[in-house]
Amino acid sequence: MGKAQNSFFERTSGDVTLCLLPGWASDNGKLSDAGSPYNYDTHVPLLFWGAGIKNQKIMRPIDMCDLAPTISSLVGIAPPLAATGGTIVELHNK
Repeated sequence: MGKAQNSFFERTSGDVTLCLLPGWASDNGKLSDAGSPYNYDTHVPLLFWGAGIKNQKIMRPIDMCDLAPTISSLVGIAPPLAATGGTIVELHNK
């Protein structure tokens, strides 16, 4: 449930959060609303493209919290102060 806990922001999140069991339909009839913390909703392809990015497949899991530090590193700026992830180091191996 760490992903659900990490998505909480005191000023804008509600007082109650419901996490349905995997595979349960929400009230809109969808099995997923692209925002659940379960693997079937968060295991998606991630593509980087541009100068200095070599053609490769990284098969290890990459967490969403790694994106801000990685993009910051690629463009040469400091990561956000609240960033908790790490840089995807494979993108820097040229």
